[in-house]
Amino acid sequence: MGVLSVGDDLPVWGGGRRIIYSIIEYAIGTIGERPYLTTLKESFDHGYNHADLGALTRYELSEFRNAAASYARNIQWKREGFKDCEELMQELLDLVDARLTQLTTH
Repeated sequence: MGVLSVGDDLPVWGGGRRIIYSIIEYAIGTIGERPYLTTLKESFDHGYNHADLGALTRYELSEFRNAAASYARNIQWKREGFKDCEELMQELLDLVDARLTQLTTH
């Protein structure tokens, strides 16, 4: 199991280690190496199976959200061999949007 924390008062997103790693690698391939993406990837490389998106700046989280949306829109999850991930990806995007709203209003 793998999870992403989005914010202290938001639920964690349990998408599974493989799909989270796939999203992170897709983001790196799409927008390039970023320190925060390297940190997220290393968290999974070291076997923690957890990454904290809540620690990202608004800009970083927005950039990650755009990459995750592209991943979903391009049905990349299907190319990676995952099944029926539309709802799962939408849940992630909704959580990230909620966190972005929090960052905007605080």
